[in-house]
Amino acid sequence: MKKFVFTLLLVLGCQISLAQNSAALFDEFRREKNAEYVSASPFLMFIGKMFYPYNDEGKEIASKIRSAKILDLDECSPDVKQRFSRQFEALSNNGYETLMQMNEDGERIHIQMRMKKEVIRELLIAIIEDDECSLIQVNGKIRKQDIAQLINDQTTNKKKHGRR
Repeated sequence: MKKFVFTLLLVLGCQISLAQNSAALFDEFRREKNAEYVSASPFLMFIGKMFYPYNDEGKEIASKIRSAKILDLDECSPDVKQRFSRQFEALSNNGYETLMQMNEDGERIHIQMRMKKEVIRELLIAIIEDDECSLIQVNGKIRKQDIAQLINDQTTNKKKHGRR
């Protein structure tokens, strides 16, 4: 019985130590050799919103974004990219929900979200390929309807202009 309890505690301890949030993921991988990292703070986003065109389609959703981060691992070693992929996929076990997942021709796109009171507070977009690996984080207060409206607007505009 003691062995069973000890084994159970060991397994749980390992799971807790592997559990991460996006901040830990950015902190770990932005320090890797050849990694590129950009962060747009809330202040920078506020200044940027002042110069946003008033009639542009995405202005409403852009006004709900508080901050953004981009991590580019394209120039990193394949080992780093594989480690990143495994750790990103573990996020879904730590309070993140999958909004969309696409696998096509070796390219994987994952969109994870963290919600609070029916509002998306954090959106993570990971693009993982053999030679590309990027993570984008958007923080704010975005409703699902806003995203659906933006997608609908973009689809409608492409049809109007003859693009598909």
